[in-house]
Amino acid sequence: MLQVQITSPVGTIDLNTMAQLLKRLEFSVYGKVQGVWFRKYTKEKATSLGLVGYVQNVAGDKSVHGVAEGQGASIDQMKTWLRETGSPLSRIDNVVFKESDIQIMTYRQFSKEATIRSVEDFGGKSEL
Repeated sequence: MLQVQITSPVGTIDLNTMAQLLKRLEFSVYGKVQGVWFRKYTKEKATSLGLVGYVQNVAGDKSVHGVAEGQGASIDQMKTWLRETGSPLSRIDNVVFKESDIQIMTYRQFSKEATIRSVEDFGGKSEL
């Protein structure tokens, strides 16, 4: 088997191991999460964890929705941050997650996207 390693913000990773550990996290965060720089801080946290994906406001229910992809350990850290920390002025009332295993990452970086009107329910479960 060919051994290939890459260096990321979270360390050196064997690509064969990484392919087995990749996760995709869809999330919706409810509470006071718009107008409090939640997307900015989410992007910074995700980037610091080596995650890719996006975060955006949802106008219809005043939530924040996003997708993060990367190593399982980094996804777990992101979930904790979304549940317990958020931006300094935010108030997190509820978080809904849907997590799945993936073989390849869909995104190249983590971005802050424009506001959308609504998000179809992705069948997640509350982690609070």
